[in-house]
Amino acid sequence: MKRILLFVISLFALISCSTTKLLPPGTYRLASNKVVFDGKEKVASGEVSQYIRQKPNTYFVLGWNPFLNIYNWSDGSDRGINHFWKKIGEAPVVFDPSLADNSRSNIANHLQTLGYFGSQVDTSVQYRRRLANVTYTVRLGKRYQIDTIIYDVPGGEFGRAFSADSANITVRPGDYLAEKSLEAETVRGASAMRNRGFYEFSKNNYAFAGS
Repeated sequence: MKRILLFVISLFALISCSTTKLLPPGTYRLASNKVVFDGKEKVASGEVSQYIRQKPNTYFVLGWNPFLNIYNWSDGSDRGINHFWKKIGEAPVVFDPSLADNSRSNIANHLQTLGYFGSQVDTSVQYRRRLANVTYTVRLGKRYQIDTIIYDVPGGEFGRAFSADSANITVRPGDYLAEKSLEAETVRGASAMRNRGFYEFSKNNYAFAGS
């Protein structure tokens, strides 16, 4: 019974291990990133979160876990068992405000490639108990529909091949203008032309001009 009681006491000692005890003085651990949209229109969260430069610790048993913070079992040194705990564990992610600013710019730039022009992204950070929780507030910009598409294509054999493939073109009048869609079409179109025998044709042979 004493052995069981000692085991339980030891387990609770490990569970209560602080996730911030090994942080450098004056710093905070990045606890979470949150994306919110200001307005009814939204995009898939993955389209935004993938452009956030700094991620919080992952949560799995042999790394960073709210109950088993193996890295924090060490005393911060590399002596003896402490080196082993640090090696199999995951160091706390120290929040870097400059990376949050970079993330804000990355998100805004990506939204423009999706066709949301003039999008605004603001960041706010809540600090509590040496933890930093970051919120990215996104206000999507205006979208523009494509009115007309005019193709300027050389004639001859290439022109005939292009015309034969025209039913497969993925960008159409009425679609929203987006750099990502145009880029995807250049990749698709170039592949189609190569399959028709124009082996040196690539997406770099495309050019777009708006009016």
